[in-house]
Amino acid sequence: MRLAGDIMRPRVVSWHRRVQLWPGLCGRQPAYSLAYRSLHTGVSPGLATPGTLRTDDVRTPAGTASQPKPTAKHRPATIRTLDPTRLTRSDYFTIKLVPNSTMWVYIRNPGGTTSRSQLALPSSSSVHDRSHPALGGFLYYYQPPRAPPLAGEIRFRITASDDPATFPSGTDVTTGAGGLPWCISLPALARNDSQAVLQYILISVDKTVPRHVMDLARQNGHVLRRGDGCLHSFGQPFEMPLGYKKRHFAFAGKDRVVRTILQNITAFNTGCKGRSAQEVGFYNWVPFTGTALCCFEPLAHPEHETARVAVIRVLRSLDSDPIRPDPEYAGPEYPPALLPREGELLMNLHHGSLRPWFGDVDGKLRKRTKNLFAPLGILFENAVEYGSPYYP
Repeated sequence: MRLAGDIMRPRVVSWHRRVQLWPGLCGRQPAYSLAYRSLHTGVSPGLATPGTLRTDDVRTPAGTASQPKPTAKHRPATIRTLDPTRLTRSDYFTIKLVPNSTMWVYIRNPGGTTSRSQLALPSSSSVHDRSHPALGGFLYYYQPPRAPPLAGEIRFRITASDDPATFPSGTDVTTGAGGLPWCISLPALARNDSQAVLQYILISVDKTVPRHVMDLARQNGHVLRRGDGCLHSFGQPFEMPLGYKKRHFAFAGKDRVVRTILQNITAFNTGCKGRSAQEVGFYNWVPFTGTALCCFEPLAHPEHETARVAVIRVLRSLDSDPIRPDPEYAGPEYPPALLPREGELLMNLHHGSLRPWFGDVDGKLRKRTKNLFAPLGILFENAVEYGSPYYP
């Protein structure tokens, strides 16, 4: 695998639009994606500035009718930067909303292998909530405030026009009803060699990501699963499906990305498999369904000020999938206060007692038992290193 220092300087980078109606996709939910691949073609370096992305003509698969070239409304553009402070009108491009369509970005990188990588806008994204046939905006790099460099990400912002002055008032494409921005995290970007041109723009053109940070991101990219985002700060929202017994989390720190699985966050143990005492056995019940937007917060411990304990606050319920009792729940009774409520801490039952769910970063466990809460320590470390209104 190549390191960031081995990234080849691309001679020409082209962005082509292509509408594809794949025969196997009938009946499936439409998905809109951005993608690109490296080509071996030797194109004159005068066609584009090295390290740029360029939109060209509309193409279709072999055997289908050719599409007209973009009109002035969907004109070609050359993306020279991912830095929001350096955007020009030529960095503006449109996404044409056609069912089962795919927009590909082709990268001409002499000497590189031919590859293709999708940067997908999920079918549940905010682009599907609009009545316009096309959306225009800017692809850009975002570094969250009070966060480590590994928390950087690429986003797509929809704007009213191609004037960069409209960028601050634009809206980022979101992944669904939760309103969380669609993004490509820096570790996910760095681990994919086919995305070398985007790495090159960030390192050598915009100089927003130092080379050693890109190397570090590449070394940690394997930690992420497909579609994983990285949490880095207290108060950072994430979606919590209430009907599942476990939830995967990835945390980005100063020099590492750590992943963990937290189990039974929204479940409680009764010690029996049914309502009667005769049905003995260990069992976890999940009485609720829906999706909540939540965040981690540090717990102020009155007895141990240095204790690192995290809790979960429920920010709001999603209108499209509200918090509610599971109509198919057939387990034991539970106190009404267990139901997650907006603005309050997520509660849990422990040996029949109601208390907030918490994760003890430094808690002592039995031998050969892994502390799954330990990765939450990154949130405390980042708060000390980069500052936080929540801690210390």
